Amino acid sequence: MQQTVPMLSIGLMALSVVLAIGTPIVLAVLCCRGRKGTFTEIMVGAAGFFVGALVLEQFCHALVFRFFPNLAQNPVAYCLYACLAAGFFEETARLLGLNWLCKQDSSPMAGLAYGVGHGGFEAINIGFGGLMSNLSLMMMINGGQAASLLESVSEEQRQAAQAQLDALCTSQPITFLAGGVERVITLAFHIALSMIVWMVVTGRIPRWGYFVAVGIHALADVAAVLYQLHFITSVWLTEALIFVFTAVVCYGVVQMLKKQGVACPIKR
Repeated sequence: MQQTVPMLSIGLMALSVVLAIGTPIVLAVLCCRGRKGTFTEIMVGAAGFFVGALVLEQFCHALVFRFFPNLAQNPVAYCLYACLAAGFFEETARLLGLNWLCKQDSSPMAGLAYGVGHGGFEAINIGFGGLMSNLSLMMMINGGQAASLLESVSEEQRQAAQAQLDALCTSQPITFLAGGVERVITLAFHIALSMIVWMVVTGRIPRWGYFVAVGIHALADVAAVLYQLHFITSVWLTEALIFVFTAVVCYGVVQMLKKQGVACPIKR
């Protein structure tokens, strides 16, 4: 019997793609209205994520796992390393990027636009690289191309490919909305962290605020790493933990900005 993917699963996966790609684009358009230089700030944010997370952090991972190949077998050490590495590389890139931007314009929009670029690049990268790929696979399965997909991979990869196809066909449809929801939450988180680092760069809070940002970033990744290690088995519990943590961080940042008299820089 030919496997098929429920149409509801396809619809919710498509919605995830729209959320992941569309949300940062809408925010970028709102930020750019009536202000010169914002597009550059967004692009610097995107470059910060690319260099910090996709180049330097991945290079560090390659070195660490080369010298400590069994690191993933120690959950505590692996979780500590993975979370701190993400926090260090991304927040250092954020610090350097905002430090450069604020020499030209130290307004709150610089921090907000950087956050949109940083988190938006990650969201769009995952939207196209992961979510869109799964959506294409779903369409191919329902088009009767599952057998040809399996034939196109090597014998060693076939079992893993079959497991991926089975998961797309048998998972609860609501599961496929999680990717898009997570991208929206994470985008808000990146904007909040960017405003923290912006306050550091502009002297509104002490320099140790950078280390606070690294720690907050590391803590935010704990739930995702525990899910990856199968200590947390529910994707929605993972998303709930990430959402609650992000909401607390965003609330704290908003209160800090209010105390400093910093209003929302996006024009209504």
